Amino acid sequence: MIRILLPALLALASVTASAQLHNIPTSEFLAHIDRNLPQLLEDFAVPGCAIAIIDDGELILQRGYGLANVATGEEVGIHTGFNIGSVSKTFCAWGILTLVQEGKLDLDAPALDYVTRWELPRTAYNPDDITLRRLLSHTAGLSLHGYPGWTDADTLPTIEESLNGTNNGPGRVEVIHQPGTRYKYSGGGYTIMQLIIEEVTGMSFADYIDQAVLEPNGLLGSSFNIDADIRAASAAEYGRYGQELDFQVFTAQAAAGFHTTIDDLTRFAYANLYDLEDNEPGLPKAVLQEMMTNVPQAEGKFGYGLGYMSDGISEDIAMVGHRGANQGWHATMQFDPVRNDAFIMLTNAGAGFDVYNSLYCDWVEWQHGLIPNEWGYPNPPMGPLLVAELDRVGIEGLVPAYEALKAKHGDTHNFDPGQLNELGYYYLSQEQLDRSVAVFKLNTERFPEDANAFDSLGEALLAAGELEAGLESYKQSVRLYPANANALEVLKAHGVDTEGIAHQVSDAHLKRISGVYVNTENSEWIFHITVRDGQLIGLDNAFEFAMVPRTDNHFIVVDHMVDIVFDPDAPEGAMLSFGEGNVFKQIGK
Repeated sequence: MIRILLPALLALASVTASAQLHNIPTSEFLAHIDRNLPQLLEDFAVPGCAIAIIDDGELILQRGYGLANVATGEEVGIHTGFNIGSVSKTFCAWGILTLVQEGKLDLDAPALDYVTRWELPRTAYNPDDITLRRLLSHTAGLSLHGYPGWTDADTLPTIEESLNGTNNGPGRVEVIHQPGTRYKYSGGGYTIMQLIIEEVTGMSFADYIDQAVLEPNGLLGSSFNIDADIRAASAAEYGRYGQELDFQVFTAQAAAGFHTTIDDLTRFAYANLYDLEDNEPGLPKAVLQEMMTNVPQAEGKFGYGLGYMSDGISEDIAMVGHRGANQGWHATMQFDPVRNDAFIMLTNAGAGFDVYNSLYCDWVEWQHGLIPNEWGYPNPPMGPLLVAELDRVGIEGLVPAYEALKAKHGDTHNFDPGQLNELGYYYLSQEQLDRSVAVFKLNTERFPEDANAFDSLGEALLAAGELEAGLESYKQSVRLYPANANALEVLKAHGVDTEGIAHQVSDAHLKRISGVYVNTENSEWIFHITVRDGQLIGLDNAFEFAMVPRTDNHFIVVDHMVDIVFDPDAPEGAMLSFGEGNVFKQIGK
Protein backbone atom coordinates (compact mmCIF):
# COMPACT_ATOMS: atom_id res chain seq x y z
CA MET A 1 0.00 0.00 0.00
CA ILE A 2 1.34 3.44 -0.94
CA ARG A 3 1.05 5.86 1.97
CA ILE A 4 0.55 9.49 0.96
CA LEU A 5 0.79 12.71 2.98
CA LEU A 6 -0.04 16.01 1.29
CA PRO A 7 2.13 18.98 2.23
CA ALA A 8 0.52 22.23 3.28
CA LEU A 9 1.43 23.65 -0.13
CA LEU A 10 -0.98 21.36 -1.88
CA ALA A 11 -3.87 21.81 0.53
CA LEU A 12 -5.27 24.95 -1.04
CA ALA A 13 -7.88 25.70 1.59
CA SER A 14 -10.83 28.03 1.22
CA VAL A 15 -14.04 28.90 2.94
CA THR A 16 -17.53 29.22 1.54
CA ALA A 17 -20.02 31.75 2.81
CA SER A 18 -23.25 30.24 4.07
CA ALA A 19 -26.31 31.46 5.88
CA GLN A 20 -28.35 28.30 6.43
CA LEU A 21 -27.31 27.88 10.06
CA HIS A 22 -25.66 31.24 10.69
CA ASN A 23 -26.98 33.07 13.75
CA ILE A 24 -30.03 30.90 14.24
CA PRO A 25 -31.02 30.79 17.93
CA THR A 26 -28.97 28.50 20.15
CA SER A 27 -31.96 26.27 20.80
CA GLU A 28 -32.46 25.74 17.05
CA PHE A 29 -28.80 24.91 16.50
CA LEU A 30 -28.84 22.36 19.32
CA ALA A 31 -32.02 20.87 17.87
CA HIS A 32 -30.20 20.63 14.53
CA ILE A 33 -27.44 18.61 16.21
CA ASP A 34 -29.96 16.35 17.92
CA ARG A 35 -31.66 15.66 14.58
CA ASN A 36 -28.55 15.16 12.48
CA LEU A 37 -25.89 13.59 14.67
CA PRO A 38 -27.61 10.19 15.10
CA GLN A 39 -27.89 9.92 11.30
CA LEU A 40 -24.22 10.82 10.89
CA LEU A 41 -23.26 8.07 13.32
CA GLU A 42 -25.33 5.59 11.32
CA ASP A 43 -24.05 6.75 7.93
CA PHE A 44 -20.39 6.45 8.95
CA ALA A 45 -20.76 3.30 11.07
CA VAL A 46 -19.65 5.06 14.26
CA PRO A 47 -21.36 3.60 17.34
CA GLY A 48 -21.01 6.63 19.61
CA CYS A 49 -19.58 10.04 20.37
CA ALA A 50 -19.47 12.75 23.00
CA ILE A 51 -19.61 16.47 22.27
CA ALA A 52 -19.20 19.73 24.17
CA ILE A 53 -19.71 23.29 22.91
CA ILE A 54 -18.87 26.49 24.76
CA ASP A 55 -20.36 29.68 23.32
CA ASP A 56 -19.02 33.00 24.64
CA GLY A 57 -18.03 31.29 27.87
CA GLU A 58 -21.34 29.47 28.36
CA LEU A 59 -21.49 25.68 28.19
CA ILE A 60 -24.45 25.16 25.84
CA LEU A 61 -23.98 21.45 25.10
CA GLN A 62 -22.27 18.56 26.85
CA ARG A 63 -23.60 15.08 26.23
CA GLY A 64 -23.10 11.69 24.67
CA TYR A 65 -24.80 10.23 21.61
CA GLY A 66 -25.04 6.60 20.57
CA LEU A 67 -23.36 3.59 22.11
CA ALA A 68 -20.19 3.18 24.11
CA ASN A 69 -20.48 -0.59 23.73
CA VAL A 70 -22.57 -2.22 21.01
CA ALA A 71 -22.61 -5.66 22.62
CA THR A 72 -23.91 -4.46 25.99
CA GLY A 73 -26.01 -1.55 24.72
CA GLU A 74 -24.23 0.86 27.07
CA GLU A 75 -24.78 4.45 25.97
CA VAL A 76 -22.16 7.19 25.80
CA GLY A 77 -22.32 9.60 28.72
CA ILE A 78 -20.27 12.58 29.81
CA HIS A 79 -18.05 10.31 31.93
CA THR A 80 -17.44 7.72 29.19
CA GLY A 81 -13.71 7.38 28.44
CA PHE A 82 -12.09 7.84 25.02
CA ASN A 83 -8.52 7.71 23.78
CA ILE A 84 -7.77 11.03 22.05
CA GLY A 85 -4.68 10.16 20.00
CA SER A 86 -2.45 13.13 19.23
CA VAL A 87 -4.51 15.50 21.36
CA SER A 88 -2.34 13.88 24.04
CA LYS A 89 0.50 16.12 22.88
CA THR A 90 -1.18 19.22 24.30
CA PHE A 91 -1.18 17.68 27.77
CA CYS A 92 2.49 16.81 27.43
CA ALA A 93 3.12 20.43 26.43
CA TRP A 94 1.37 21.60 29.61
CA GLY A 95 3.68 19.37 31.63
CA ILE A 96 6.75 20.83 29.92
CA LEU A 97 5.61 24.45 30.34
CA THR A 98 4.77 23.81 34.00
CA LEU A 99 8.38 22.71 34.55
CA VAL A 100 9.59 25.75 32.61
CA GLN A 101 7.52 27.97 34.93
CA GLU A 102 9.19 26.30 37.89
CA GLY A 103 12.64 26.95 36.45
CA LYS A 104 13.41 23.26 36.01
CA LEU A 105 13.50 23.40 32.20
CA ASP A 106 14.63 25.97 29.65
CA LEU A 107 12.73 26.08 26.34
CA ASP A 108 15.79 27.18 24.39
CA ALA A 109 18.53 25.08 26.01
CA PRO A 110 19.73 21.89 24.29
CA ALA A 111 16.94 19.47 25.15
CA LEU A 112 19.21 16.43 25.22
CA ASP A 113 21.17 17.96 28.10
CA TYR A 114 18.25 16.76 30.26
CA VAL A 115 18.53 13.16 29.00
CA THR A 116 20.81 10.50 30.49
CA ARG A 117 18.86 7.29 29.81
CA TRP A 118 19.01 7.42 26.00
CA GLU A 119 21.34 8.64 23.28
CA LEU A 120 20.21 10.16 19.99
CA PRO A 121 21.77 8.43 16.97
CA ARG A 122 24.60 10.54 15.62
CA THR A 123 24.18 12.36 12.31
CA ALA A 124 25.80 15.32 10.61
CA TYR A 125 23.45 17.66 12.51
CA ASN A 126 24.37 19.24 15.84
CA PRO A 127 22.16 17.72 18.59
CA ASP A 128 22.52 20.93 20.63
CA ASP A 129 20.21 22.57 18.08
CA ILE A 130 17.35 20.39 19.34
CA THR A 131 15.54 22.47 21.94
CA LEU A 132 12.30 21.95 23.84
CA ARG A 133 10.73 24.81 21.87
CA ARG A 134 11.54 22.97 18.65
CA LEU A 135 10.38 19.61 20.01
CA LEU A 136 7.08 21.17 21.08
CA SER A 137 6.54 22.81 17.67
CA HIS A 138 7.75 19.89 15.50
CA THR A 139 10.64 21.95 14.15
CA ALA A 140 13.47 19.89 15.69
CA GLY A 141 14.21 18.03 12.44
CA LEU A 142 13.20 14.63 13.80
CA SER A 143 11.75 11.52 12.16
CA LEU A 144 8.79 9.36 13.23
CA HIS A 145 5.41 10.89 12.51
CA GLY A 146 3.24 8.66 14.71
CA TYR A 147 2.85 5.41 16.60
CA PRO A 148 0.57 2.37 16.48
CA GLY A 149 -0.52 0.99 19.82
CA TRP A 150 -0.01 -2.28 21.66
CA THR A 151 -2.63 -4.79 22.82
CA ASP A 152 -2.90 -6.67 26.10
CA ALA A 153 -1.16 -9.62 24.46
CA ASP A 154 1.97 -7.53 23.85
CA THR A 155 4.84 -6.72 26.17
CA LEU A 156 5.29 -2.97 26.08
CA PRO A 157 8.80 -1.74 25.32
CA THR A 158 10.47 0.87 27.49
CA ILE A 159 10.63 4.49 26.36
CA GLU A 160 14.27 3.99 25.43
CA GLU A 161 13.47 0.86 23.40
CA SER A 162 10.65 2.69 21.64
CA LEU A 163 12.94 5.60 20.74
CA ASN A 164 15.44 3.07 19.38
CA GLY A 165 12.86 1.51 17.07
CA THR A 166 10.98 -1.15 19.06
CA ASN A 167 7.63 0.53 18.42
CA ASN A 168 5.48 -1.60 16.12
CA GLY A 169 6.94 -0.38 12.86
CA PRO A 170 7.73 3.35 12.61
CA GLY A 171 11.44 2.89 13.33
CA ARG A 172 13.89 4.77 15.51
CA VAL A 173 13.86 8.48 16.22
CA GLU A 174 16.69 10.35 14.51
CA VAL A 175 17.54 13.77 13.11
CA ILE A 176 16.72 13.90 9.39
CA HIS A 177 17.12 17.60 8.65
CA GLN A 178 18.61 20.71 10.26
CA PRO A 179 16.74 21.56 13.49
CA GLY A 180 14.98 24.91 13.49
CA THR A 181 14.65 25.25 9.73
CA ARG A 182 11.21 23.83 8.96
CA TYR A 183 8.15 22.05 10.32
CA LYS A 184 7.96 18.26 10.27
CA TYR A 185 5.43 16.56 12.53
CA SER A 186 7.19 14.16 14.90
CA GLY A 187 5.50 12.09 17.56
CA GLY A 188 9.02 10.88 18.26
CA GLY A 189 9.92 14.35 19.52
CA TYR A 190 7.12 14.12 22.08
CA THR A 191 8.45 10.75 23.25
CA ILE A 192 11.78 12.48 23.92
CA MET A 193 9.90 15.05 26.04
CA GLN A 194 8.13 12.21 27.85
CA LEU A 195 11.55 10.90 28.79
CA ILE A 196 12.76 14.38 29.79
CA ILE A 197 9.82 14.83 32.17
CA GLU A 198 10.64 11.52 33.83
CA GLU A 199 14.32 12.38 34.17
CA VAL A 200 13.75 15.89 35.55
CA THR A 201 10.96 14.99 37.98
CA GLY A 202 12.04 11.50 39.07
CA MET A 203 8.41 10.40 38.52
CA SER A 204 6.73 8.41 35.81
CA PHE A 205 5.43 10.63 33.03
CA ALA A 206 1.83 9.60 33.70
CA ASP A 207 2.07 10.25 37.46
CA TYR A 208 3.64 13.66 36.90
CA ILE A 209 0.90 14.75 34.47
CA ASP A 210 -1.74 13.50 36.92
CA GLN A 211 -0.21 15.56 39.73
CA ALA A 212 0.90 18.71 37.91
CA VAL A 213 -1.71 19.14 35.17
CA LEU A 214 -4.83 17.05 35.65
CA GLU A 215 -5.56 17.31 39.37
CA PRO A 216 -5.08 21.11 39.58
CA ASN A 217 -7.57 21.54 36.73
CA GLY A 218 -10.12 19.03 38.02
CA LEU A 219 -9.59 16.38 35.33
CA LEU A 220 -10.16 13.45 37.68
CA GLY A 221 -11.50 10.93 35.14
CA SER A 222 -8.49 11.24 32.82
CA SER A 223 -4.97 9.87 32.80
CA PHE A 224 -2.03 8.50 30.86
CA ASN A 225 -2.15 5.71 33.48
CA ILE A 226 -4.50 3.17 31.91
CA ASP A 227 -5.52 1.47 35.13
CA ALA A 228 -8.57 -0.64 35.95
CA ASP A 229 -10.76 2.42 36.60
CA ILE A 230 -9.87 4.02 33.27
CA ARG A 231 -10.51 0.74 31.46
CA ALA A 232 -13.87 0.21 33.18
CA ALA A 233 -15.09 3.70 32.18
CA SER A 234 -13.87 3.43 28.60
CA ALA A 235 -15.98 3.00 25.50
CA ALA A 236 -15.16 0.07 23.26
CA GLU A 237 -13.38 0.93 20.01
CA TYR A 238 -14.54 -0.09 16.55
CA GLY A 239 -13.27 -0.32 12.98
CA ARG A 240 -14.87 1.11 9.86
CA TYR A 241 -17.08 -1.95 9.34
CA GLY A 242 -18.46 -2.22 12.86
CA GLN A 243 -15.88 -4.73 14.09
CA GLU A 244 -14.82 -4.32 17.72
CA LEU A 245 -11.08 -3.76 18.04
CA ASP A 246 -8.61 -4.75 20.71
CA PHE A 247 -8.03 -2.12 23.38
CA GLN A 248 -4.64 -0.51 22.82
CA VAL A 249 -2.10 1.07 25.14
CA PHE A 250 1.03 3.07 24.37
CA THR A 251 4.61 3.30 25.48
CA ALA A 252 4.65 6.62 23.59
CA GLN A 253 2.11 8.09 25.97
CA ALA A 254 2.94 11.75 25.36
CA ALA A 255 2.34 11.34 21.64
CA ALA A 256 -0.82 9.24 21.65
CA GLY A 257 -1.80 7.62 24.96
CA PHE A 258 -4.16 9.96 26.85
CA HIS A 259 -7.58 8.72 27.95
CA THR A 260 -10.24 11.25 28.93
CA THR A 261 -13.94 12.11 29.03
CA ILE A 262 -16.01 14.91 27.55
CA ASP A 263 -16.63 16.21 31.07
CA ASP A 264 -12.90 16.50 31.73
CA LEU A 265 -12.08 18.00 28.34
CA THR A 266 -14.72 20.64 28.97
CA ARG A 267 -12.89 21.55 32.18
CA PHE A 268 -9.67 21.69 30.19
CA ALA A 269 -11.33 23.96 27.64
CA TYR A 270 -12.13 26.46 30.36
CA ALA A 271 -8.52 26.22 31.57
CA ASN A 272 -7.51 27.45 28.09
CA LEU A 273 -9.92 30.42 27.92
CA TYR A 274 -7.48 32.88 29.44
CA ASP A 275 -9.57 36.05 28.91
CA LEU A 276 -12.91 34.74 30.18
CA GLU A 277 -14.15 36.90 33.03
CA ASP A 278 -14.07 35.23 36.48
CA ASN A 279 -12.31 32.20 34.93
CA GLU A 280 -8.95 31.00 36.22
CA PRO A 281 -6.78 29.68 33.37
CA GLY A 282 -4.65 26.65 34.10
CA LEU A 283 -1.42 28.40 33.04
CA PRO A 284 -0.58 32.13 33.02
CA LYS A 285 -2.19 34.02 30.14
CA ALA A 286 1.16 34.97 28.61
CA VAL A 287 2.28 31.34 28.63
CA LEU A 288 -0.92 30.13 26.97
CA GLN A 289 -0.70 32.86 24.35
CA GLU A 290 2.87 31.84 23.55
CA MET A 291 1.86 28.17 23.31
CA MET A 292 -1.03 29.05 20.98
CA THR A 293 1.09 31.23 18.67
CA ASN A 294 2.51 29.54 15.57
CA VAL A 295 6.29 29.41 15.45
CA PRO A 296 7.76 31.08 12.33
CA GLN A 297 8.77 27.76 10.73
CA ALA A 298 5.20 26.45 11.09
CA GLU A 299 3.09 29.45 10.19
CA GLY A 300 0.18 29.33 7.79
CA LYS A 301 -3.46 28.41 7.80
CA PHE A 302 -2.59 25.16 9.55
CA GLY A 303 0.23 26.23 11.83
CA TYR A 304 1.76 24.88 15.01
CA GLY A 305 2.81 26.53 18.25
CA LEU A 306 3.97 24.82 21.44
CA GLY A 307 1.66 21.81 21.68
CA TYR A 308 -1.19 23.51 19.80
CA MET A 309 -2.08 23.45 16.12
CA SER A 310 -4.08 26.25 14.54
CA ASP A 311 -6.94 26.20 12.06
CA GLY A 312 -7.36 29.56 10.33
CA ILE A 313 -11.04 29.71 9.41
CA SER A 314 -10.61 33.14 7.83
CA GLU A 315 -8.19 36.07 7.98
CA ASP A 316 -9.84 37.24 11.20
CA ILE A 317 -10.79 33.94 12.85
CA ALA A 318 -8.47 31.18 14.02
CA MET A 319 -9.12 28.18 16.19
CA VAL A 320 -6.34 26.59 18.23
CA GLY A 321 -6.25 23.12 19.72
CA HIS A 322 -5.46 19.70 18.36
CA ARG A 323 -6.87 16.75 16.46
CA GLY A 324 -6.06 13.14 17.18
CA ALA A 325 -6.58 9.62 15.89
CA ASN A 326 -5.66 6.11 16.90
CA GLN A 327 -7.07 2.80 15.75
CA GLY A 328 -10.78 3.05 16.53
CA TRP A 329 -10.61 6.57 18.01
CA HIS A 330 -10.93 10.08 16.57
CA ALA A 331 -11.06 13.33 18.54
CA THR A 332 -10.94 17.07 18.05
CA MET A 333 -10.46 19.86 20.61
CA GLN A 334 -10.76 23.41 19.25
CA PHE A 335 -10.64 26.71 21.17
CA ASP A 336 -11.20 30.34 20.25
CA PRO A 337 -9.78 32.16 23.27
CA VAL A 338 -10.59 35.54 21.71
CA ARG A 339 -14.33 34.79 21.57
CA ASN A 340 -14.35 32.34 24.52
CA ASP A 341 -15.67 29.53 22.33
CA ALA A 342 -14.80 25.84 22.20
CA PHE A 343 -15.82 22.80 20.16
CA ILE A 344 -14.83 19.34 21.44
CA MET A 345 -15.85 15.96 20.08
CA LEU A 346 -14.77 12.39 20.84
CA THR A 347 -15.68 9.29 18.80
CA ASN A 348 -15.08 5.55 19.10
CA ALA A 349 -14.74 4.27 15.53
CA GLY A 350 -12.59 4.44 12.42
CA ALA A 351 -14.73 7.00 10.58
CA GLY A 352 -15.11 9.32 13.56
CA PHE A 353 -13.03 11.93 11.73
CA ASP A 354 -15.78 12.35 9.15
CA VAL A 355 -18.48 12.64 11.80
CA TYR A 356 -16.74 15.31 13.84
CA ASN A 357 -15.71 17.23 10.70
CA SER A 358 -19.34 17.44 9.62
CA LEU A 359 -20.42 18.76 13.03
CA TYR A 360 -17.45 21.11 13.19
CA CYS A 361 -18.43 22.60 9.83
CA ASP A 362 -21.98 23.07 11.11
CA TRP A 363 -20.66 24.82 14.20
CA VAL A 364 -18.35 27.13 12.21
CA GLU A 365 -21.25 27.98 9.89
CA TRP A 366 -23.50 28.72 12.87
CA GLN A 367 -20.88 30.92 14.50
CA HIS A 368 -19.36 32.69 11.51
CA GLY A 369 -21.47 32.08 8.41
CA LEU A 370 -18.62 30.17 6.76
CA ILE A 371 -18.01 26.54 5.83
CA PRO A 372 -14.33 25.55 5.96
CA ASN A 373 -14.06 23.57 2.74
CA GLU A 374 -10.77 21.92 3.59
CA TRP A 375 -12.68 19.83 6.15
CA GLY A 376 -16.05 19.92 4.42
CA TYR A 377 -18.98 17.55 4.45
CA PRO A 378 -17.74 14.10 3.43
CA ASN A 379 -20.04 11.64 1.73
CA PRO A 380 -20.76 8.50 3.75
CA PRO A 381 -18.52 5.53 2.85
CA MET A 382 -19.91 2.77 0.70
CA GLY A 383 -17.66 0.19 2.42
CA PRO A 384 -19.99 -0.79 5.30
CA LEU A 385 -22.88 -1.18 2.83
CA LEU A 386 -20.81 -3.51 0.66
CA VAL A 387 -19.66 -5.56 3.65
CA ALA A 388 -23.29 -6.11 4.64
CA GLU A 389 -24.16 -7.16 1.09
CA LEU A 390 -21.23 -9.59 0.85
CA ASP A 391 -22.21 -11.15 4.17
CA ARG A 392 -25.62 -11.73 2.59
CA VAL A 393 -24.72 -12.88 -0.95
CA GLY A 394 -21.12 -14.11 -0.63
CA ILE A 395 -18.03 -13.08 -2.56
CA GLU A 396 -19.43 -14.55 -5.77
CA GLY A 397 -21.94 -11.69 -5.75
CA LEU A 398 -19.31 -8.97 -5.31
CA VAL A 399 -19.57 -7.28 -8.71
CA PRO A 400 -23.39 -7.16 -8.99
CA ALA A 401 -23.61 -6.09 -5.34
CA TYR A 402 -21.14 -3.27 -5.95
CA GLU A 403 -22.90 -2.13 -9.11
CA ALA A 404 -26.31 -2.22 -7.43
CA LEU A 405 -25.03 -0.14 -4.52
CA LYS A 406 -23.42 2.36 -6.88
CA ALA A 407 -26.63 2.69 -8.90
CA LYS A 408 -28.59 3.34 -5.72
CA HIS A 409 -26.09 5.38 -3.66
CA GLY A 410 -23.60 6.69 -6.21
CA ASP A 411 -24.75 10.31 -5.77
CA THR A 412 -24.78 10.24 -1.98
CA HIS A 413 -21.96 7.91 -0.88
CA ASN A 414 -18.21 7.80 -1.40
CA PHE A 415 -17.20 5.32 -4.10
CA ASP A 416 -13.61 6.48 -4.66
CA PRO A 417 -10.83 3.84 -5.00
CA GLY A 418 -9.80 4.30 -1.39
CA GLN A 419 -13.08 2.69 -0.32
CA LEU A 420 -12.37 -0.61 -2.07
CA ASN A 421 -8.71 -0.43 -1.09
CA GLU A 422 -9.55 -0.09 2.58
CA LEU A 423 -12.11 -2.90 2.35
CA GLY A 424 -9.56 -5.17 0.68
CA TYR A 425 -7.15 -4.60 3.56
CA TYR A 426 -9.91 -5.27 6.06
CA TYR A 427 -10.46 -8.70 4.53
CA LEU A 428 -6.70 -9.25 4.31
CA SER A 429 -6.36 -8.51 8.04
CA GLN A 430 -9.14 -11.04 8.68
CA GLU A 431 -7.22 -13.60 6.54
CA GLN A 432 -10.16 -13.81 4.15
CA LEU A 433 -7.85 -13.94 1.16
CA ASP A 434 -10.48 -14.78 -1.44
CA ARG A 435 -12.49 -11.71 -0.50
CA SER A 436 -9.39 -9.53 -0.27
CA VAL A 437 -8.14 -10.50 -3.73
CA ALA A 438 -11.59 -10.13 -5.27
CA VAL A 439 -12.10 -6.66 -3.83
CA PHE A 440 -8.64 -5.48 -4.91
CA LYS A 441 -9.20 -6.88 -8.41
CA LEU A 442 -12.49 -5.00 -8.64
CA ASN A 443 -10.64 -1.85 -7.62
CA THR A 444 -8.08 -2.20 -10.42
CA GLU A 445 -10.86 -2.85 -12.94
CA ARG A 446 -12.89 0.18 -11.89
CA PHE A 447 -9.84 2.43 -11.41
CA PRO A 448 -7.19 1.20 -13.89
CA GLU A 449 -5.08 4.38 -13.49
CA ASP A 450 -4.72 4.00 -9.71
CA ALA A 451 -1.21 2.82 -8.81
CA ASN A 452 -2.19 2.13 -5.22
CA ALA A 453 -4.92 -0.29 -6.31
CA PHE A 454 -2.38 -2.44 -8.18
CA ASP A 455 0.13 -2.23 -5.31
CA SER A 456 -2.51 -3.51 -2.89
CA LEU A 457 -3.67 -6.25 -5.26
CA GLY A 458 -0.05 -7.40 -5.58
CA GLU A 459 0.21 -7.72 -1.81
CA ALA A 460 -2.97 -9.78 -1.56
CA LEU A 461 -2.01 -12.04 -4.48
CA LEU A 462 1.38 -12.79 -2.91
CA ALA A 463 -0.36 -13.55 0.39
CA ALA A 464 -2.63 -15.96 -1.52
CA GLY A 465 0.37 -17.70 -3.10
CA GLU A 466 -0.23 -16.31 -6.61
CA LEU A 467 3.37 -15.20 -7.18
CA GLU A 468 3.38 -14.48 -10.93
CA ALA A 469 0.11 -12.53 -10.88
CA GLY A 470 1.21 -10.65 -7.77
CA LEU A 471 4.50 -9.53 -9.31
CA GLU A 472 2.74 -8.44 -12.50
CA SER A 473 0.40 -6.32 -10.41
CA TYR A 474 3.37 -4.68 -8.69
CA LYS A 475 4.91 -4.00 -12.12
CA GLN A 476 1.74 -2.25 -13.25
CA SER A 477 1.81 -0.15 -10.11
CA VAL A 478 5.35 0.96 -11.00
CA ARG A 479 4.29 1.78 -14.55
CA LEU A 480 1.59 4.05 -13.14
CA TYR A 481 3.77 5.49 -10.38
CA PRO A 482 7.49 4.92 -11.03
CA ALA A 483 8.48 6.21 -7.57
CA ASN A 484 6.56 3.47 -5.77
CA ALA A 485 9.36 2.39 -3.45
CA ASN A 486 7.29 -0.39 -1.90
CA ALA A 487 6.54 -2.08 -5.24
CA LEU A 488 10.15 -1.69 -6.40
CA GLU A 489 11.41 -3.24 -3.17
CA VAL A 490 9.05 -6.21 -3.48
CA LEU A 491 10.01 -6.79 -7.11
CA LYS A 492 13.73 -6.64 -6.37
CA ALA A 493 13.29 -8.99 -3.41
CA HIS A 494 11.84 -11.53 -5.87
CA GLY A 495 14.70 -11.11 -8.33
CA VAL A 496 12.81 -8.98 -10.85
CA ASP A 497 14.89 -6.59 -12.95
CA THR A 498 13.07 -3.28 -12.49
CA GLU A 499 14.98 -1.39 -15.16
CA GLY A 500 12.73 -0.37 -18.02
CA ILE A 501 9.41 -1.08 -16.28
CA ALA A 502 8.57 2.60 -15.91
CA HIS A 503 8.21 5.03 -18.81
CA GLN A 504 11.41 6.81 -19.82
CA VAL A 505 11.54 10.42 -21.04
CA SER A 506 14.46 11.79 -23.02
CA ASP A 507 16.59 14.56 -21.56
CA ALA A 508 15.76 16.68 -24.58
CA HIS A 509 12.03 16.47 -23.85
CA LEU A 510 12.55 17.14 -20.14
CA LYS A 511 14.41 20.33 -21.05
CA ARG A 512 11.69 21.25 -23.51
CA ILE A 513 8.92 21.20 -20.90
CA SER A 514 11.01 22.79 -18.14
CA GLY A 515 10.71 26.51 -17.48
CA VAL A 516 8.89 29.11 -15.38
CA TYR A 517 5.10 28.75 -15.22
CA VAL A 518 2.61 31.18 -13.69
CA ASN A 519 -0.91 30.32 -12.56
CA THR A 520 -3.48 31.77 -14.95
CA GLU A 521 -5.71 32.97 -12.09
CA ASN A 522 -3.12 33.93 -9.46
CA SER A 523 0.02 35.61 -10.77
CA GLU A 524 1.78 35.14 -7.41
CA TRP A 525 1.65 31.34 -7.76
CA ILE A 526 4.70 30.43 -9.83
CA PHE A 527 6.32 27.06 -10.59
CA HIS A 528 9.98 26.82 -11.52
CA ILE A 529 10.41 23.50 -13.37
CA THR A 530 14.01 22.36 -13.86
CA VAL A 531 15.92 19.17 -14.75
CA ARG A 532 18.31 17.66 -12.25
CA ASP A 533 20.19 14.39 -12.83
CA GLY A 534 17.66 13.30 -15.43
CA GLN A 535 14.63 14.05 -13.24
CA LEU A 536 12.07 16.84 -13.40
CA ILE A 537 12.12 19.04 -10.28
CA GLY A 538 9.53 21.66 -9.32
CA LEU A 539 9.88 24.59 -6.94
CA ASP A 540 6.89 26.46 -5.54
CA ASN A 541 8.17 29.20 -3.23
CA ALA A 542 10.15 27.21 -0.64
CA PHE A 543 8.66 23.78 -1.38
CA GLU A 544 10.65 21.56 -3.72
CA PHE A 545 9.21 18.42 -5.25
CA ALA A 546 10.40 15.73 -7.65
CA MET A 547 8.27 14.31 -10.45
CA VAL A 548 8.20 10.94 -12.18
CA PRO A 549 6.68 10.28 -15.64
CA ARG A 550 3.77 8.16 -16.71
CA THR A 551 4.08 9.45 -20.27
CA ASP A 552 6.22 12.12 -21.91
CA ASN A 553 3.90 14.84 -20.66
CA HIS A 554 2.07 13.29 -17.69
CA PHE A 555 4.01 13.32 -14.42
CA ILE A 556 3.27 12.45 -10.79
CA VAL A 557 4.64 14.39 -7.80
CA VAL A 558 6.80 11.98 -5.80
CA ASP A 559 5.32 11.05 -2.38
CA HIS A 560 2.13 13.04 -3.00
CA MET A 561 0.43 11.40 -6.02
CA VAL A 562 -0.56 14.74 -7.56
CA ASP A 563 -0.82 14.88 -11.35
CA ILE A 564 1.13 17.43 -13.41
CA VAL A 565 0.29 17.38 -17.12
CA PHE A 566 2.32 19.44 -19.59
CA ASP A 567 1.05 20.71 -22.94
CA PRO A 568 4.13 22.09 -24.72
CA ASP A 569 2.24 22.51 -28.01
CA ALA A 570 -0.75 24.46 -26.72
CA PRO A 571 -1.82 27.20 -29.21
CA GLU A 572 -1.44 29.92 -26.56
CA GLY A 573 2.03 28.70 -25.57
CA ALA A 574 3.30 25.93 -23.32
CA MET A 575 0.92 25.13 -20.44
CA LEU A 576 0.71 22.76 -17.50
CA SER A 577 -2.12 21.63 -15.23
CA PHE A 578 -1.49 20.84 -11.59
CA GLY A 579 -3.93 18.64 -9.70
CA GLU A 580 -7.54 19.52 -10.39
CA GLY A 581 -8.33 22.84 -12.02
CA ASN A 582 -4.98 24.62 -11.56
CA VAL A 583 -3.65 25.83 -14.93
CA PHE A 584 -0.26 27.46 -15.52
CA LYS A 585 1.23 29.21 -18.56
CA GLN A 586 4.94 29.15 -19.34
CA ILE A 587 6.46 32.65 -19.13
CA GLY A 588 10.12 31.82 -19.58
CA LYS A 589 12.92 29.34 -19.29
